[in-house]
Amino acid sequence: MEVQQYCRIAAFFAGLLVAQSALAGGAHSQRPDEPELLDPTCTAVNEAYVNTRKGYGYRELVHQPFKGGNTKEYIEIIYRAANEFQRYSGRSAWQKFEIPEVNPYDQRFTSCTFVDSHNGYHYYANWNKPGYRASAEIWLTRDRHKLLKVIRRYPPDGKEFPFSTVISKFDYNAETAKRPDDALVVAREIPKNDPTCDAVNAAYVKTRQSREYSDTVYQVKEDGSIKLYIESRVTKTEAFERYAFSKEWRSFDPNAWSIFDRQGPKFTNCTFVENTKIGSEPAKHYNARWHKFPFSADIGIWVSDNDGRLMKNLRRYDDPWEFSFQNALEVFNYDPASAVAPPD
Repeated sequence: MEVQQYCRIAAFFAGLLVAQSALAGGAHSQRPDEPELLDPTCTAVNEAYVNTRKGYGYRELVHQPFKGGNTKEYIEIIYRAANEFQRYSGRSAWQKFEIPEVNPYDQRFTSCTFVDSHNGYHYYANWNKPGYRASAEIWLTRDRHKLLKVIRRYPPDGKEFPFSTVISKFDYNAETAKRPDDALVVAREIPKNDPTCDAVNAAYVKTRQSREYSDTVYQVKEDGSIKLYIESRVTKTEAFERYAFSKEWRSFDPNAWSIFDRQGPKFTNCTFVENTKIGSEPAKHYNARWHKFPFSADIGIWVSDNDGRLMKNLRRYDDPWEFSFQNALEVFNYDPASAVAPPD
């Protein structure tokens, strides 16, 4: 099985040599400490969010919508006093998670606009979570103390789920939110790094801890040519990104990264390929598996011998894809001139 995997990865990267040679030379989720820094337009919504997350004995039902108004349940989440239990639709097994402490000043919602109170208090807002952003519609309970329903619309290339529009409905009936039977709860092991990926993890950490660098993602077409898709700039204090088809720069949190994915390590099954050069700079080339829930990919990684940081990577996604294309080339530039803040 491993031999087949490595052969498959090697064949993929051999087919993208044109893209390699072409580059051979080369919404911010605030967590304020003081309540007066919270967005005043979202006081009611954020208080309802905090009240909901501090409570227990309730369910969150996550649905995928379809044309015509139909929906399909994707995941059911039961919140108990110390743990949450998640079960994907069509499965009997539950996964158990610890519930993180709720930050009372968490700006999960910003830029809120009140719509009406016909079916619960209804708002439009921006939804924020480290690593993700979405436009949102929120309905609060009649007493405005908790969330009733939230619709999130993610950008196509920033999805948290395999689909862009997500509907969460909240059920506060304690009878339907009982703890699952222990026989159905799957024990989750504490995630551990894959030891074959120590060098890759070290390069990833060193890269993400850097400042004053740029990060550019390209589409790799079938003929090996590349097309700019998204560019990011990390300054000394801020970070910005822009899609190639847009003039708008959006801020993001440069600290929203981890060497662990939701279901385990970000990098697994790493193998050293060769010592090589990117332009004139010596580098080490690795192949691996890359994970960013719900996405996975075969990945080729090039690490600089000079400073131990990432130089570029090539990803071929399994289904579903993170972007609107399957093959992506990511290139890093550590020249501070490439990371200046965009004009206002």
